[in-house]
Formats: sequence, C-alpha cells, structure tokens
Amino acid sequence: MTPTLEQLLYLQAQQDSNSLVSPEVATGLGAALGAATGLYAGNKVHSFGQGINNIKDKVAPIYPEEKAKFSGKSSGKPNTYRSTTPMPRNARKGPGNRMAGLLAGAILGGVGGSELREALIGESPAARLLAKIQVGAPLSPTEMQVLENVATKQLMA
Repeated sequence: MTPTLEQLLYLQAQQDSNSLVSPEVATGLGAALGAATGLYAGNKVHSFGQGINNIKDKVAPIYPEEKAKFSGKSSGKPNTYRSTTPMPRNARKGPGNRMAGLLAGAILGGVGGSELREALIGESPAARLLAKIQVGAPLSPTEMQVLENVATKQLMA
C-alpha cells in the first residue's frame, strides 16, 4: 500500500518535531545556566559589599556595647560599657546576595530556556504544506518542489 501525500507530509512534520529539544530539558538547561550565572553575579555583588564594609570599618569602626560582668546580687539594669576592640562588619557569613543571585538566576533561566526553545522551533515546511493541502489552497511552484522533495525523501526511507 502506497501512502498518500498527506500521510507523507504528516510523517515528515513529525520527524521534524522529534529532532527538537523537549520543553523539560530546555527549562532544566536554562535553569542550570541561569543559576550558575546568578551565583557568579551574586558572588561579585557580595565581594563588592564586603569591600565597602572594609572601608567603613577603617573610617568608622563599630564598638559594641557589652554587659558588665560582676558578681553578687544585681538590682536594676546591669551596667554596660563600650568594647575597646571594634567588631568588623563582615563578621556575619550568611547566604545573602549569593543565594539571591542563584535563586533569581535559576527562575529567570528556566523561563528563558523554554522561551528560547519556542523561539528557535521555527516552522516545518511539511506542516505548512499539509495545512495548505487540507485547506485546499493552491500550491506555488516552489511549494510543489518542496512537496516533491519531501515525498521522495519519505519514500526512499
């Protein structure tokens, strides 16, 4: 049994779409790339902030208030005094900008990966020809040539 032109065009359109990256893979790759980029950018922002804090420590150091240590009964508020050693502003090591950059990059990268896939898909010439034939629109000479090429390719396979 010889397949009809519509069946050949449908088969070619399916083969064209099978060669594409799946949406899940595109989203995952985009998220991974975005996370790596966001982490890199977050580290740069973090080190820039540490540099600013180091300058602030040299210009205006922070001397924390400490409670006075004494023995015996205490009545009322304990005395406090100002420490003689400055406390550096970079003492806290939290995730901060690094984690924020990673998270934002992963989210935006995942969305961007799927959008990039959609933009790169393009249109299958076989699907366009199939639609024209099903609607009953006349085919131009170049479209007839494409139809002939698709049919030859599918019949030879």
